[in-house]
Amino acid sequence: MFLPKTLRIFCLLAAAAATVLAAPTLRSGSDGVRLELDSGVLVDLDLPAELALESAAGSDASWIALGTRPRGERRELFVLLGQGTAGPRRFLPALPASAPVQEHAVALTADARFDGLVWLEGTDERSLAVKAARFRNGQWSAPRTISPPGPGSQLALASARLADGSYVLAWSAFDGEDDEILWSRGRPGGSWTAPRPVAPGNRVPDITPALISTGNGALLSWARFDGNDYRVMTAAFSADSGNRWSTPRTVGPPGSVFPSLDRTADGIRLLARTAAPRGWEAIETDAGGKPLRRAAISTAGSPAADRSDRPRLLPTAAGAVTFRWPGDGRTALADLSARWSEEP
Repeated sequence: MFLPKTLRIFCLLAAAAATVLAAPTLRSGSDGVRLELDSGVLVDLDLPAELALESAAGSDASWIALGTRPRGERRELFVLLGQGTAGPRRFLPALPASAPVQEHAVALTADARFDGLVWLEGTDERSLAVKAARFRNGQWSAPRTISPPGPGSQLALASARLADGSYVLAWSAFDGEDDEILWSRGRPGGSWTAPRPVAPGNRVPDITPALISTGNGALLSWARFDGNDYRVMTAAFSADSGNRWSTPRTVGPPGSVFPSLDRTADGIRLLARTAAPRGWEAIETDAGGKPLRRAAISTAGSPAADRSDRPRLLPTAAGAVTFRWPGDGRTALADLSARWSEEP
């Protein structure tokens, strides 16, 4: 069975949004797609129309833009490295390809330095494998297959780099019955462990993972269907406890989707879209994914904010947070504020 097209599009949109909020991201507007730096400044990339941007990573000083471009009868991945708003930019050499479809890459970064890629590759959308390659001394290593094609979709890649230089990778994969979150650990030398499920199998979809490092561990968030609604979940990975994941915890309200993770001075912040009311919820958690406090806003009364773009979270007065939708990099399209509510 193949993941339905509508759900697949949902997952891919969430995967593009599930980057760390303090890192560069992509913003769609009437004049095309621009790169939003972590400072909030928008950068025009001025790419040819046939290049399709998919994700971004890095920092203000050194950023990475990823996407696909046509190459004969297939599409290949491209990697564009840049510095600041007007610094030098360069395309890396094309990745080796063994199949006509390459897409939805995730950058592996070490202290904002580009370290390699993980991506999806196959003959068509029903037969995508998870691949990885490192970039050293101007060359790509031989691609490794982390997960071969399965009985259906593999999509929504997310990664985090641990303190020891290894990586944790998570993605959503159809197991013949429903979608589960799989994971693998990449060693500094380039090898990857065999894929395993984060949690015991169930009969409901688990989709759109997001990851953030917690030192020698990682926090994972994703959306799970509970029979009626999707709800955001968390689980924590510990390399010091036998490479184990904690028992999944439900943290989002009914109808919560599109989780992303960011780091704050006090811990970790999770941002998710909500359905009732239509809006967004921010949740501050500890390293284990336990909610500490939350703040929610409704976008129903703000046409500029009631859109699919993910807001930035800005600190405001003590006890409050502002959800901001950027405009041209100087003027916000919308600002909506809410007070934090402490968890009991």
